[in-house]
Amino acid sequence: MGDYWCYTFWKDGYDSDLILGLVGHLSFDTFEEEGEKLKAYIPSEDCDDIFQDSLNIILDEYQISKNKTFIPNQNWNETWENQFSPIFIENQIAISSGEESYSSYPFHILINPNMTFGTGHHQTTHLMLKTMLYINWEGTSVLDFGCGTGILGIYAAMRKADKILALDIDERSLANTKENFELNKISSKYEVKNEKLESLEDNTFDAILANINTNTLLENSSNFNRLLKWNGRLLLSGFLISDEKKITEHFQKSGFQVKNQSTSDDWMCMLLVKDQ
Repeated sequence: MGDYWCYTFWKDGYDSDLILGLVGHLSFDTFEEEGEKLKAYIPSEDCDDIFQDSLNIILDEYQISKNKTFIPNQNWNETWENQFSPIFIENQIAISSGEESYSSYPFHILINPNMTFGTGHHQTTHLMLKTMLYINWEGTSVLDFGCGTGILGIYAAMRKADKILALDIDERSLANTKENFELNKISSKYEVKNEKLESLEDNTFDAILANINTNTLLENSSNFNRLLKWNGRLLLSGFLISDEKKITEHFQKSGFQVKNQSTSDDWMCMLLVKDQ
């Protein structure tokens, strides 16, 4: 996969969601939190002068500090697999990168994470999967918006969802999602695309899964409403507890009713239903 640069960001009054919202539209492959710092990875070929100028403008305006470390080319699959510890959710889901047997778990998801987000380790992915446990997915059409590794769509497919559309703007994530669907021998009808929500037909989906930053959630609320069938489910995460009021009020105005909420550390997951 080539060489990478790892950027580390921090600021007084650290707010990972703020930093992610500011730099998330740039060419970074993936993000991870480390204490009160946010790490972001970018392929070295994408780290050009235009990128660095755009990044520095944002960091200067919001007084965000950074350093960067060069990571030479290595076997990323092997590196991430060696670092990937199995995850277990509510005695129902086991997530691993290898062929270990977890026969006591009804669902075993295999993930080759590469450099993409959504392995189950982050609180938001864990919250999404935990909420998904209590939803009937059989026969549904599902949009996984910002699919990362494809883990959420894969679980929905394992629960007999009929159709899955996985969208992401990052080509590496799309390739990784396809790989992971094949790895899990998913037989549902699924598509993996880099496509804008505006191009999709109205009233297409029974459920939308969106684990992504606050700004992107807010910007796409009207599209989520348009794409969902009446009484369709919208499952959101990627935002902080401190943003609960903002998210709730915005989506209520966009035609949604909050049905359930859950938290882990500073992060929140919210289940909404389209009622307008």
